[in-house]
Amino acid sequence: MEPLLVFPDPAPPALAQTLDLAGYPWKAIGSPDAASASEPDDGWSGAIVDASTDPDGAFALCRALRKGDLPFEPLLLLVSGVQLPDLELREDLFDEFALTPFQ
Repeated sequence: MEPLLVFPDPAPPALAQTLDLAGYPWKAIGSPDAASASEPDDGWSGAIVDASTDPDGAFALCRALRKGDLPFEPLLLLVSGVQLPDLELREDLFDEFALTPFQ
């Protein structure tokens, strides 16, 4: 199984622990350039982008992942409750979203 792309770098501790306990391989990425440079030969298996601490960086990464000929998927966006209004008009940048912190 190819690793999941996780943003930001370093990954939030709760997210890293959850992925590790579930047995998912993952790699934390800090920018769109790093995502491209670190992409496995067979591509990423998906992405989890946490926008709670760096929303501008998170949306820039989502935009970069989606702009290719074949839009990147699946892409899960993690947001805080106060960021829900920020999702309006950005539905094309992610497949699903979830509220963070999560348990």
